[in-house]
Amino acid sequence: MTPPPAAMSPPDDAVVTFVKNLGQTDSLEDFQNLLRFFFQKHTGMAIRLGFPQPDFPHVFHFPGPDPGQSTAPFSEFHPEPPLLESLLVGALVPAPPELWPATHLIPIGFGKTLLALLACTDTTGQEISDKKVFIQRVAALAGLALNHLHTQKDLEKRKAALERKVFELALLEETTASLIADLEAPSIGKKILLSLAGYLTANPGLLYLKDPSQENVFIRMAENGIPDNAPPRTLFFSTRELPFPWPAHIQKHTSAPQALISLLCRMNMEVLFPMIDGDQLTGFAFFGKKARGDAFQDAELRLGAAMLRQALAPLRNAALFSDLKENHAALMTSLGRLREEIAERQRTEEKLLEYQGVVAASQDPVALIDKDLCFVMVNRACADAFDTQPEKLAGKNIALVTDPELFKRKLQNPLERCLAGETVRFRFAWSFPKWGLRHIDVAGYPYQGRNLKPQAIFILRDITQMKELENRLLQSQKMEAIGTLAGGIAHDFNNILSGILGYTELALSRLQKGCEASAFMEKAIAACTRASDLVRQILSFSRGDSNNQDMRPLCMVEITEDALKLLRASLPPSLEIQFDHGPSPLPILGNPTQIHQVVMNLCTNAAYAMDNQGTIHIRLRPVHVDAAFASSDPSFRMGSYVELQVRDSGTGIPGEYLSRIFDPFFTTKPQGKGTGMGLSISHGIVGRHGGVIQVDSTPGKGSAFRIYLPMTSASTGAAPEQIIHACIRGTERILIVDDETELLNLAAEILSELGYAVTTASKADKALTLFMERPQDFDLAILDQVMPRMTGATLAQHLLAIRPDLPILLCSGFSEAVSPPILESMGIRSYLMKPFTRSQLAGAVRRLLD
Repeated sequence: MTPPPAAMSPPDDAVVTFVKNLGQTDSLEDFQNLLRFFFQKHTGMAIRLGFPQPDFPHVFHFPGPDPGQSTAPFSEFHPEPPLLESLLVGALVPAPPELWPATHLIPIGFGKTLLALLACTDTTGQEISDKKVFIQRVAALAGLALNHLHTQKDLEKRKAALERKVFELALLEETTASLIADLEAPSIGKKILLSLAGYLTANPGLLYLKDPSQENVFIRMAENGIPDNAPPRTLFFSTRELPFPWPAHIQKHTSAPQALISLLCRMNMEVLFPMIDGDQLTGFAFFGKKARGDAFQDAELRLGAAMLRQALAPLRNAALFSDLKENHAALMTSLGRLREEIAERQRTEEKLLEYQGVVAASQDPVALIDKDLCFVMVNRACADAFDTQPEKLAGKNIALVTDPELFKRKLQNPLERCLAGETVRFRFAWSFPKWGLRHIDVAGYPYQGRNLKPQAIFILRDITQMKELENRLLQSQKMEAIGTLAGGIAHDFNNILSGILGYTELALSRLQKGCEASAFMEKAIAACTRASDLVRQILSFSRGDSNNQDMRPLCMVEITEDALKLLRASLPPSLEIQFDHGPSPLPILGNPTQIHQVVMNLCTNAAYAMDNQGTIHIRLRPVHVDAAFASSDPSFRMGSYVELQVRDSGTGIPGEYLSRIFDPFFTTKPQGKGTGMGLSISHGIVGRHGGVIQVDSTPGKGSAFRIYLPMTSASTGAAPEQIIHACIRGTERILIVDDETELLNLAAEILSELGYAVTTASKADKALTLFMERPQDFDLAILDQVMPRMTGATLAQHLLAIRPDLPILLCSGFSEAVSPPILESMGIRSYLMKPFTRSQLAGAVRRLLD
């Protein structure tokens, strides 16, 4: 580059003008352009000016390209420490290669601060050396001017910040002054919303405050402007998962918790101010867009948050004021009620004398007792109970009028508690002089007479009849408890009987006819059948069945004789049984197994009462129940009955046990000697037959149980014999599913003997998988109802979903979950109750397959 002519060396007045112009620049861009022009004019050098980054003072940024170039060859420079040290002392240094085409660097500083770098281009080291003094002088002057510019800008910035601070303080003071005198939350909310909306020039505005009576519920307290959509009256917002502390303000397009951004979008607003009091969220302020569509500035949002914080204290005061008003209103209400109570008490005392006439006419005994437990006043009914006159009872001690033992055990404690101010309720039983034995319900109420001495009013009510009804209800509830127990064991017991019955029949089928063991096997089968009938009896009894199932005309004499034949074999020879009956067949309508069981239970109890020694007297006779006879028990109906009496000469039954002998599980026998179920079951059987059971007993002399069963006019011919068909054989394919392995093998053995192709599965899910693999390989499915994980009915539904035409036989020992209507709705064609015989199983299978 050709050096500039000597005429280009600037005179002093040009330098002064240059420095003056530099000091008057308003921006770094003007400063750079002036400095570049000056260097170009007086040195012929092209320069680029680099300024330090705000956060990194030793990283210099060179904005814009060189004049005449479309792009800048370099834009940023970070000098190495040795080079930086030279620049900090004001040295002119060669430019490093990465700054090409710059050849030299000229530092511009003030004091020990490096304010800028001049990168010179199109120059040589000789030119720099020739103009070094001039360049350093210009650089020093430029540093002075640049420092002046920075100082001026900083002052202007501080002045603007100070002016804004003064404005903010004035605005906050004005806001506080307008809010602090207000004690109504809606008014405070409206004022703060108007102030914020005016300051932010935002529309619309909404203010929600927390409902103190509900968690996470906020109520709209004020609104400003017209929202695009009708804002909700209440907001539900949970703060459980949001971090603390909260941000002072949230905008749509900023990084904030997603729940808050979602809330903004749901309300169709632009900015959200949470109102945080301590660590509690007390409300929200929402604002829409600014009036001219400008963006919200961070400074004005911070001031808006500060204005909202100023409203927290007035809002707390408003809440306290509201509570104070409510408490004052409640206090006034309480005072009003107290006045009413005082007036009511006065009216009550005035009418007390009027009530005495009403009490005197009451049919329930009423007595006023003093602190010495003496009668002060009684009505006519109370005096009648004690077979005396009211005036004769007054002043007498209760212990002397009643019974000292009764007074000590039942009366003294509740009487003293009532006199101490407690309302009491108790019952007792006593034989009154006029009424006889009665159950009495007593209600006692504290009372203060005119002399303010503690007294008590007692009202007695005869509940003898209600007590009898309660005892009957209790008996019914105890019977219901038997149902729960019986239903629980029926299934398992019937499964056991199924195995015994099935394998016994198999063994019998393999014995030669006429074999001695065949008779034993037949007796075992008969015993299993009777056990099955007994289980059905217990279930029917426990469920309270009253539909007279299996009822038919019976000869009471024959049924009793059959029962006694079995009973004699089980009783010792030292015990004698006498059976007296007339020639009449004494017909009844009943279940033979159940009547048989009643006779067995009564005779067994009689034998135990006599310690298996002596004579049991059994008598059957017809009786006619007339009106007088029927009055002895409400269950009687006038007409002809058969009386069965079982009498023993044993120890008898103590009087305190007579009311409990028919309770389930009640027994006087030692542990392990009795279950307490015999008389309870007998009582239920007699009741279902429309009969009555009565007992007379004298301790030390024996007991007599009398059973009354209604007679029938129907014929008592022998029950038709059950026709047992020969087991019909078959060759179809059968799937058997049962979780009881023994019963599963038994059914498979029976059906295999009859020629069927049997496939077994002990688990429902395994059977379902097997069926799904080859559903057409089975002609019938036999399923147990009660199985783990999946019941037979559920498995049947799965099988029928695959093959709707599949015949299904459902088996169960006991389940109330299945009934004919339910099975029919499921598509299950037949149901077989356990235990079942070989012929019953074969017949059921054949009927389904045919």
